[in-house]
Amino acid sequence: MSVILGVVSLAINAALNSGVRVWRKINQELPQEDLNIFFDKFSADLHNCLIYADQKLVGQAQELELPALVTSLNFPARLPGKIVYVYNRQTKTLSRKLKDYSQLYNDDEGMILPVLKNVQSLEFSYAIIDNQTKDFLWLEDWDKEDLPRAAKVELEIKDEEKIRKFSRTVSIPVSN
Repeated sequence: MSVILGVVSLAINAALNSGVRVWRKINQELPQEDLNIFFDKFSADLHNCLIYADQKLVGQAQELELPALVTSLNFPARLPGKIVYVYNRQTKTLSRKLKDYSQLYNDDEGMILPVLKNVQSLEFSYAIIDNQTKDFLWLEDWDKEDLPRAAKVELEIKDEEKIRKFSRTVSIPVSN
């Protein structure tokens, strides 16, 4: 009887340990997946960027505002609106704010979503082509009427105890 009880208790212990390991694996943060999702979303947003009369692309080192087609919560369609990426140094987070057409003109806050955590540094830059040399020049700020040829984001993310550097350059199809 005690042998059977010992075997049953070992089986229960093994099942509980496996369950705890699976639960930890499911609930652990996956910064690489979050980063890949951010890069995909960032690329899609820049590819959906549009030239819009009342809105223009405005970029600084830690913030990027761009007119684009956004999915609205108020209407069942994609509408012109604004997407804003903002890096907060104090909280080490990158957020994405969406405003559809009606929210822009009613001065509503829009929808703010955290995109990445543990961001140690972030910098956006904007590309133009030098007419004389035909080389790309990277600017830290963008406040022109037209669109840059491309936008680049460079960031460092703390993953466990390591700081990893990442960069992505995305062309803007509707730029001149």
